[in-house]
Amino acid sequence: MPAFPQYDAALLKLLDGQAASILRIFAERSYSRVEPPILQPAELFLDRSGEEIRRRTFVLTDPAGQELCLRPELTIPVCRMHLAGGGRVFAYPKPNHEPATFTVLNFLVPDVEKAVSELTQRGVRFEIYDMPDLKTDAKGIARGHGPAAAWFKDPAGNIFAVMEEKK
Repeated sequence: MPAFPQYDAALLKLLDGQAASILRIFAERSYSRVEPPILQPAELFLDRSGEEIRRRTFVLTDPAGQELCLRPELTIPVCRMHLAGGGRVFAYPKPNHEPATFTVLNFLVPDVEKAVSELTQRGVRFEIYDMPDLKTDAKGIARGHGPAAAWFKDPAGNIFAVMEEKK
């Protein structure tokens, strides 16, 4: 099992700046930050993860007999909070907990050029694509086939996009 990556103070500061930029974009679009409880029902995480993950997960039993675990990631708790509020979600499953090879989340922005510029100044690196069905410019922005969009990866390698809202 690989060790956790070591980050120096400068890289952590850069990552904090990127996170702040992304959170600001969410706030500007009227999204609210959620912080799910650190203890979650274990079956949500462990039933589909297999014994290897179960062995590595801190599991405890509450006084009522329910198995709980430390929240291993945020997707399930955020979805649970969203669903509890009456929302609906659609998720693409990915086996073996590998980073997604497709866009997992689009951030709608009024101006892709401005969003890319602001995020680039904060250290976000946008992907450059030169494929038959997807070409981006030097900034990483694709235009001409649907809304203008630019893609970037999170530290785990999942793909996200800023996409211009239809006017």
